[in-house]
Amino acid sequence: MVAAVRQVSSDRYREQRRSRRIRVRQPAKIVLDHDTMIHCEVHNISTGGAKLDLGPIGPLPETFTIYIAGYSMMIHEARVRWRKGNYVGISFES
Repeated sequence: MVAAVRQVSSDRYREQRRSRRIRVRQPAKIVLDHDTMIHCEVHNISTGGAKLDLGPIGPLPETFTIYIAGYSMMIHEARVRWRKGNYVGISFES
């Protein structure tokens, strides 16, 4: 009975990412419109998404454009997948 409980518990928290994430500390900018950017820091990244530290900012839209310096030197379209305190998990849409 105990083994079954452990199995269910580990299944619940199984990794859901499709690609391996790399720990980084990269500056990034979320582009909201032509005049508005939010500075943030990328804490880990993969080909499919990233974990961002936004600091104490206001609401963030569900989709936005992000520029990550030093990773791909490209602009990505992003979608919020989860939020916890100052942290946000995003997926790259393009």
